[in-house]
Amino acid sequence: LGKALANLQGKPWKWLLLGRGPLESILKEKVVEWGIKDQTIFVESVPHDQVPRYINLMSTLVLPSETTYKFKTLTAAGWKEQFGHVLIEAMASKVAVVGSNSGEIPHVIADSGLVFPEGDESALCDRLSSLMEQPELAQNLAKLGYERAMERYTNQALAREQLNFYKQLLES
Repeated sequence: LGKALANLQGKPWKWLLLGRGPLESILKEKVVEWGIKDQTIFVESVPHDQVPRYINLMSTLVLPSETTYKFKTLTAAGWKEQFGHVLIEAMASKVAVVGSNSGEIPHVIADSGLVFPEGDESALCDRLSSLMEQPELAQNLAKLGYERAMERYTNQALAREQLNFYKQLLES
């Protein structure tokens, strides 16, 4: 994501990074190296109940997850994004979403956001440029994302799906 943003110099953007961890010091060095330090905002620790306030500051949320083979489970020899809950939070906040094609991200986003091949910084840069150059596209995707989140991912929608599942079991 950082490299893609570095290719968007001259365009109006800010990179908001929430959280902390072992990559923080590396990221702080990289933003200097990439020449985007002044456009990057690090917020070290945010209580979970405050996260929506930060999401609402965004015009776009990017989830650039990548498959890793550092971890093995009983059923798989690698890790892919399992769901990307933050996508639903952003969509429910009427924020446009962009995600890699890792794991379930494309299924969560569907046609209500933009997807790029994982690790492809040029494709990510293109998706971000499209949203910056076409504000109506960003607004439309934010609207579609909100509708998708409300139709599929609210507690009521999930309960309805579970009830339908049980009905199908009883009928078969």
